[in-house]
Amino acid sequence: MLEAHIVSPHGSLSYAGEAEPYDLEMLWEHVRDATAESAGDDVTLEVVVHDAGIDPGVAAWIRRVGRAGIAVRLVFSRALGGRDDESLAEPGEDRVRSAP
Repeated sequence: MLEAHIVSPHGSLSYAGEAEPYDLEMLWEHVRDATAESAGDDVTLEVVVHDAGIDPGVAAWIRRVGRAGIAVRLVFSRALGGRDDESLAEPGEDRVRSAP
């Protein structure tokens, strides 16, 4: 299950559902649309991380979104070791940008 929020100056869109490749592609389309409408500067993708963590396929997708220049913020459903955000970058990869 994936819970995500696209936040932009023109509003926000929430998604809660499956995280199959088709679902991720449709979510990416919404991110791209929001980016085009706002000149790309103020769009953030927030992904809620539940106790079970993030599926490896979703983690790879989040890294691709970050490499495309979209700010990604991970929101933990409960505190993990006192940290609010966690980077999913693997060694040698670009780091996922975290929104301020």
